[in-house]
Amino acid sequence: MPRSGRNRWVNLLRLWSRGGFQDFHRRMEGGFRRLGPVYRDRVGSLDCVNVLLPRDAAQLLRAEGPFPRRMGIAAWSEHRALRDHRCGLFLLNGPAWRSDRLALNRAVLSPSGARRFLPLLDAVARDFARALRGRVRDTPGGTLTIDPHPLLFRFTLEASSYALYGERLGLLGGSAAGGAQRFLGALEEMLQTTLPLLFLPPPLLRLHPPLWQRHLRAWDTIFRHADENIQRIYREFCRGGPGGGPGGVPGGVLAELLLQGQLPLPSIKANVTEFTAGGVDTTAIPLLFTLFELGRNPGVQHALREELRAAGGVPGGIPEKGPGVPGGSRPLPELLGALPLLKAAIKETL
Repeated sequence: MPRSGRNRWVNLLRLWSRGGFQDFHRRMEGGFRRLGPVYRDRVGSLDCVNVLLPRDAAQLLRAEGPFPRRMGIAAWSEHRALRDHRCGLFLLNGPAWRSDRLALNRAVLSPSGARRFLPLLDAVARDFARALRGRVRDTPGGTLTIDPHPLLFRFTLEASSYALYGERLGLLGGSAAGGAQRFLGALEEMLQTTLPLLFLPPPLLRLHPPLWQRHLRAWDTIFRHADENIQRIYREFCRGGPGGGPGGVPGGVLAELLLQGQLPLPSIKANVTEFTAGGVDTTAIPLLFTLFELGRNPGVQHALREELRAAGGVPGGIPEKGPGVPGGSRPLPELLGALPLLKAAIKETL
């Protein structure tokens, strides 16, 4: 199999000296150009095979079987071991991964499980769109030039936190509480420090003390946020709160998992925490790339907007009357089912 350089540590030194951690995707792009659609990349402790073509990825997924071997993140696993935390789906492999995955499929990851949390995500999406329209209106000439990534990061964190914990952070407008700002900063710090640490084996992590300590503190803040929400939800249960009594409102994924009791509390906390960490940038980046591609393809952008307008999903559309989201438009699952071009655009980006 073609490989990008013979010595993994020389490869790491080259990457480090060129400041290439934030542009690692460009290294992969260059590897595909030079070596073809499948090649092995060894950089420090990272040893992976990169696959470019969808048909090859599909063949690989079919061959993996019930226990796929997923890439580990040594810095995350080392934090769990040091703090005596359980690992969640992002870090587990083998039967332990499958057991947690099956329990979470029913509650969260299946289409029927995810559908229960659509109203929470929809509320955040509407607030986000309203805030952007307000910024456009307040700009002379009605045009706005921005870097959308920080805004999308806040949007996905607000949405995922609401879906996971059943509580808004207030990151989309006004002044968020101090705890929300600390949580946002911890997530940004964790993601920034993960990539450089990705290439070091666990015994060498401590050779870069400032970076390693920043990474540990960020994870500690993220886990503390999960602990605070578990305690809050238990208090609400005692008062007949979200899902805890007649007339209770949806309380998010965490409340659902606590009510079902199919996973022990340490596993619930581990998985919800990893969902928080893994669901922000991995959602913001595809949204950013989708907007970029729509900007480069105005014909597709126009067709997509017409599809949304016909389905009643944008201002000025003619929604069908019926029970569902505020305003008498279609129920959310039905609305999403009427948007094949939207699904295709996001799938093409992925």
